[in-house]
Amino acid sequence: MGYLEDDGSIHWNGDFGTAYQCKSFENERCLACRRLPVCMGQCPRNHLAGITDCCYDLTDETFEAALLDYLRHEHKVT
Repeated sequence: MGYLEDDGSIHWNGDFGTAYQCKSFENERCLACRRLPVCMGQCPRNHLAGITDCCYDLTDETFEAALLDYLRHEHKVT
């Protein structure tokens, strides 16, 4: 996919870096979604594969429950 330069920068083979970048911050659906700050947008791997499904559309969990679960996990709140 690429290699790491001596200065720490990544040298991508071909256009891999550009192709792999997720376009969540250019996607109107993501920009309009209040979940974007929590989910950080579409999975780059799914984007590259042409899968545009929102992960929250595929779950029964409410946004509020997902946010509380995230906060509890990240900050070890019980």
